Amino acid sequence: MLQDYYRFEFSESMDVDKAKQSLVLALILTEILHGETAAQLGATYQFEADRRECRVYVEGTVGRHFNLLVTGLLNLRFGADSFRLVRVSGRKPGEVKG
Repeated sequence: MLQDYYRFEFSESMDVDKAKQSLVLALILTEILHGETAAQLGATYQFEADRRECRVYVEGTVGRHFNLLVTGLLNLRFGADSFRLVRVSGRKPGEVKG
């Protein structure tokens, strides 16, 4: 199953630990908006500090809201020049091509 995601590529000057804090805050805010269970099921991301990137999967309303919150918090805290945002159509992590 193909699924769209957004890849956040963090600049060398950006502290990736602080970027991850923004993701955690976005997850908390998503839980407030949609409830804990819906956020656990719909707010999916993969953070790779060594690659200086994060993937946010955007399935459904919860995933789209989570992505909006992540993008907004990163812009607010670090500025638009601190990361690059790329929309990708791809497979979920661990999914085997059939």
